[in-house]
Parts: sequence; structure tokens; C-alpha cells
Amino acid sequence: GGGKSVSSLILANLLEEEDQNNIVVPTMIMPHDGYHLPLEQLKQFPDSQDKIYRRGAPDTFDPHALQRDLDRIRNNSSDEDDLILVPGFDHAKGDPEPDAHAFDRNQHKVVIGEGLYLLHDKD
Repeated sequence: GGGKSVSSLILANLLEEEDQNNIVVPTMIMPHDGYHLPLEQLKQFPDSQDKIYRRGAPDTFDPHALQRDLDRIRNNSSDEDDLILVPGFDHAKGDPEPDAHAFDRNQHKVVIGEGLYLLHDKD
């Protein structure tokens, strides 16, 4: 409810507008909600009820998976990695959804990371 999604969309729209030099910057918005730990995984913790209640807190998030996918987007340039699928979040199920968003190296020039914990370095 802080405006992350709307701000990301506004920025993406601005980047994708044609400027006076006919330059358009194709942009992908990469929501980070797909990197929340699935409910089944949270249930495995000794303090599972607390983890589920606090879902959305940094320790209920998978920063390693996010880092892996960001690294793949930034650094891999082989033909097999032209399309990189990343998770989203299915609010109807209340769980992450694998392969919900696609980064296409041949299309996207900018990735906007949309989430709370992009710069969080404690957990």
C-alpha cells in the first residue's frame, strides 16, 4: 500500500514513451512478491505460526533466489538465457507462482525491481 507498484508503472511508462529522438526503452517490472517463501515451506519452521503471521517480513523472503535471478538477468548472455522466467505472487492462492514474469533479453533493456527488500541486507 506504499505505492511501489504504481511508482514502478509510472517509471516504466516514462521510459517507454518515445522521446524527441524516437528513443523508447523497453522495460520489465520485476515484482519481488514471488520471492516470499511458500506457505508449505513456512510450515516447516519451528515457529511456523509466527512465520505465517508475519509473512512479508524479511525472514519470510528468499533473498538467495532473488539474487540468483537478478544475476542471471544482469550477467548471463548466452542464447539459452535470452528468456529468463521469474516468479510472481498469486494473491488468490496466497502463494508464489513460478514463472509468472518473463525477462526477454532481446526485448527488455531496463528491469525495475519492485519490492521492499531490494536493499535490505540483514536477513
